[in-house]
Amino acid sequence: MPNRNTITLRPTGLIIQPRGLDKLWSLRRSIFVPYEVIIASSVEAGPPSLGFTTRLGLDLGAKRSGTFFTNSKKIFLNTSGKGRVLHLTLDPSFEFTDIYLSIDNPEDWARKIAAQSPSSSGNPPTNLS
Repeated sequence: MPNRNTITLRPTGLIIQPRGLDKLWSLRRSIFVPYEVIIASSVEAGPPSLGFTTRLGLDLGAKRSGTFFTNSKKIFLNTSGKGRVLHLTLDPSFEFTDIYLSIDNPEDWARKIAAQSPSSSGNPPTNLS
């Protein structure tokens, strides 16, 4: 799956920046996620199947970019294709409950983020089923 995002680790949280036209499609230039709201960082086999959703952004074929509302969850996706994605599970008090990103080496990013998150054991689960 192509790298559609840039992640920057900062002392208090991470910055997610959609790349290229994905900034336009997602209606976001960046998202700051404090480490304390990250419950888990994992790798999923592909983007979630959302079923019926309300969306703010692009949902065209395998390309999803923006904010999606489903099952009383507010999810940010910036994914392209069917390959593995980085999945951040976040505290419900945060702006989003989940973030799914297409990024190179999602396993490495899941480990790096888990190591920074105070609620993580440092060994993120990997769900490739």
